[in-house]
Amino acid sequence: MLSTTKTATTILGLFAVLAVYIVYLAASDIPRFVSTQGCRMSWMSPSYLLQANFNTSWTPLAGRYSLWLYREVGWEPNQAMGVPVLFIPGNAGSSHQVRSIASSAARQYFSSPFVVSNEFTGRKMKPLDVYAVEFNEDLSAFHGPTLDSQIAYTSAAIRYILSHYLPDTQVIIMGHSMGGIVGTALLPSPHISVLITMSTPHTLPPARFDARIEEIYERNSKVLDNDNTPILCGWRVARAALELGGAKSPEERRDVHLGVPGAVKLDEGRYEVLQDNTQLVLRNPRATGTYLIPVPNFADERKSFVLYASRGSVSNVAPHHPSGLRVSVQFCIPRPGSESPDEASPVCTPLPPTTLKLLPSPILGKPFPVPDEGSDESEGVVFFEGGVPRGVEGWVGINIEAGESGEGWIVAGFDDRPIVTSEIGMLRLVFGGARISLPRPDHRALTTRINVPLLQTNALLVYRLVAPSIELSRCADTLFPPLLWYSSHPSESHFSPLTSEPVYLHSHGSAPYVSRGKSVASPGLNFAIYSTSLSCYLASELFLSIDWWATAGRIGTRYPTTLLSWCIGVASLLLFHLWDAEGHQGLDESLRTFVRTTAPKLMGASVVLSLLPLGPNYYLGLGSGIGLASAAMAILLVCVASGMVCVSWWLLLAFMWPMKVVTKIVAPRRPEDAGLRRSTVISMFLILLMISLFIPWQVAFLGCWFVQLFNCASTRGRALKPYPGSTPTVTSTPTESIPLREHPQDNDTLDGKVDDRKLLGNQVSNRFSSSDGVCDGGAPIEGITAHSLPLNDHVLLLMTWLLPLVGPVLVVWVRTLQTAGYTTPFNGDHNIFKITPVLCLIDYLGRGQTPEVKRMGRTSLRWVFVVLAGVAFMVGGRKPYLVYDAANVLIALLLLCKAISCYLS
Repeated sequence: MLSTTKTATTILGLFAVLAVYIVYLAASDIPRFVSTQGCRMSWMSPSYLLQANFNTSWTPLAGRYSLWLYREVGWEPNQAMGVPVLFIPGNAGSSHQVRSIASSAARQYFSSPFVVSNEFTGRKMKPLDVYAVEFNEDLSAFHGPTLDSQIAYTSAAIRYILSHYLPDTQVIIMGHSMGGIVGTALLPSPHISVLITMSTPHTLPPARFDARIEEIYERNSKVLDNDNTPILCGWRVARAALELGGAKSPEERRDVHLGVPGAVKLDEGRYEVLQDNTQLVLRNPRATGTYLIPVPNFADERKSFVLYASRGSVSNVAPHHPSGLRVSVQFCIPRPGSESPDEASPVCTPLPPTTLKLLPSPILGKPFPVPDEGSDESEGVVFFEGGVPRGVEGWVGINIEAGESGEGWIVAGFDDRPIVTSEIGMLRLVFGGARISLPRPDHRALTTRINVPLLQTNALLVYRLVAPSIELSRCADTLFPPLLWYSSHPSESHFSPLTSEPVYLHSHGSAPYVSRGKSVASPGLNFAIYSTSLSCYLASELFLSIDWWATAGRIGTRYPTTLLSWCIGVASLLLFHLWDAEGHQGLDESLRTFVRTTAPKLMGASVVLSLLPLGPNYYLGLGSGIGLASAAMAILLVCVASGMVCVSWWLLLAFMWPMKVVTKIVAPRRPEDAGLRRSTVISMFLILLMISLFIPWQVAFLGCWFVQLFNCASTRGRALKPYPGSTPTVTSTPTESIPLREHPQDNDTLDGKVDDRKLLGNQVSNRFSSSDGVCDGGAPIEGITAHSLPLNDHVLLLMTWLLPLVGPVLVVWVRTLQTAGYTTPFNGDHNIFKITPVLCLIDYLGRGQTPEVKRMGRTSLRWVFVVLAGVAFMVGGRKPYLVYDAANVLIALLLLCKAISCYLS
């Protein structure tokens, strides 16, 4: 039985290592095939002007951070003369990251060095003065006080920047990653006109090790719900900033791509009416005019009008380098009293778009995006879609202003293709996949929309879509080959050319630990195919399946914090078993007991909990979102967490082996009094004083871990050998155990002899439970002894898994000292109550004591470890900092109970 359990523990550990390695490989492959979008490399001539006058008279953080002004060398003057923009870098970011945005904005505004483009001179728009704050690559995602420091410095930087401009000037804020969180925290502010965020995790902190980051996120959530400041999410940032700089009102800033509505009367002879059910197709237009497409009769409530424009602009949405082609879409009705546009000039008003965006334009037969180059916005196509109400007679007018070069093309018409709905369920995809039938190709169709309402759109799932029967050779002359668009949230879009190669569909709308109220996802799986000629590729069906490799990678990127917390829960349950075993069970035996008895029960409980609608803040953070798949994932996480705890103990033994060899050579320390010494009190006071004034408490925790590791290793090295010349003590002198009660023959004796292992267990148990020599001074001891070694091993294992919760702050502290100087104050993390219980515990264990008290009244104290495990499993994935707080309170409770027990005895 023992051999079988050892084998099971070994297999579980190896399985955990293999699973983690496989998930790591899968996560590393995700950027290669999931949403492989990219921008083409930009070329620039950057220069950065330090704002030296922004010193400590403005903010005490001026010695730690700095402010820079970007200038494009040879294109714009060094003097600030335009609209102020402030760029905020993210986690480990640099102020130099602003160069691509600022350079693009400068080269769009200036057609050549110091020559303003005609596009902006007519609109009386100003260039951008792009400033950037330098945070020395601080790790703001891991540390709330660092984020607070960046918020305070940025607020002062805004005041300094605006002091160089006219009164009532406002600044445009750009934030990348955690810089967007800093920018949001500055709102509401009368000094900020617009906030542009790029890849900002607005809904969930990427590293949830600090309660102060949670406070910032909660405050920002209220700002996002209530503040009226326009917030854009990564919409062609350089161009958006230029347009926002010229906007005069909040309404214009919210819709910078829309023109001002107004009625227009068409002059007779300057428009052309097309026949019914006809599409407008123009190649290389050179003339200026208006084309009217009659609104057909239809039974639906609304009819969609679709327009594609290449190398041109539609309502100020255009590629990076448009050719001068301008297109506007209007809804026209006959003048009252007339029945046709031939009798009188129709009256037209701008048709508001339901969709207006820039589509990438992949080259047929070539990879997209181009490897090592990305996708150039100059190759984009503007897509316009607007709804026409039913029962209204009239026309849709397309007004065209051709450029001098005559480049580009236009395709427009009414889209009458119905939405394809498929009733495919998750079960069919789990067992291999399913086919989606498409309607017969129609040469007039401009879009094909597909909805699979029964499928889940979750960040953990990646679907694989293949068009097996596509014939791209027929699309060689098509203006815009088939392009697949996928989105499950208004703020995200994914594009991929529809070829015979697989397309990977994934979502950010619904995710673990993200509230559904904040992820407005459309029901089911929705995607569309855009093309000016959908009939060219003759695809009659699509094959949809789950890509398990990519899904494994997505799970690996979403649950590392959860896995860490669950490992702490397993370590806590091992301490629970130690209490149950009267303290003499070694850690190896505890692991075998856990694998044999507790792990199966834990797996069963995990299945039940995963199927309960617990909400996004508990357990896996999914509720019942993905059904039985969450149960399988919970079992897998329990197995991996249990195996990783086994592996961590093997690694600790490997680390302690060289220490054990050293302690065999070096004589053990001289015996000391087991009671609390004056030097201990003084040392404890000095440590707590250093924590409250200079160093973060996490440094002390790391020191405690090293002390505990050395104590456990040195005990094995000494093998309980007494100090040379010392007086024999109760601890160091072998004693013969005398049984006080009769033992059953069938369990404790063999051939009339008492089992030595059982007697040793009784001896250790009596010593473990006795308070003699523990509450008072007691006899001199050598430190950790045989009776306390199992407890010390268990505590070391628990501290090892608590270490990653405090480790990130240590990295932030060291990095701050390196970049900002050794005299820079480190805000926060000076709470001595976070570390005092751990310091007392390590000192107590180091003197050979065991703080275990079996009961307080009728309550067994071993259940506090179940409480800690419950916190780790239930809320550790969403708020892992609560796991350390719970462990800290648990240690304080045990020490308090021991003190009360000693006092009463």
